[in-house]
Amino acid sequence: NCFSTSGDESHLLPRWTPKKAGSNAMAELLDTIRAYPPGQARIDKGGFSIVTASADYLYVQFESFKKGFIDDVEFAVTDGAVQVRSSSRLGFLDLGVNAKRLNWISAELRAKGWT
Repeated sequence: NCFSTSGDESHLLPRWTPKKAGSNAMAELLDTIRAYPPGQARIDKGGFSIVTASADYLYVQFESFKKGFIDDVEFAVTDGAVQVRSSSRLGFLDLGVNAKRLNWISAELRAKGWT
């Protein structure tokens, strides 16, 4: 129930790269998160909260609707790329929620030219 750009191979993601070097990756990422529709793919109906946002780090909490489970999602900009971590706080089974969330975010960023 955890996906990351650093970690075990079964849940390892490649680092995300903005469309061009020198672009404001964090601003584009923050705009994408703010546009995230709670309830997409039937997840995160409890919404989300941006806890920390700085020039190189973003921490967001996403909440399930019925049980109020919180998932922690972090992004860090280093060396022109973005490191990602999305993890459920409780349990070992998340029913694909972290993957669905990251798939939506990465698809939006790819539409902006990210790889």
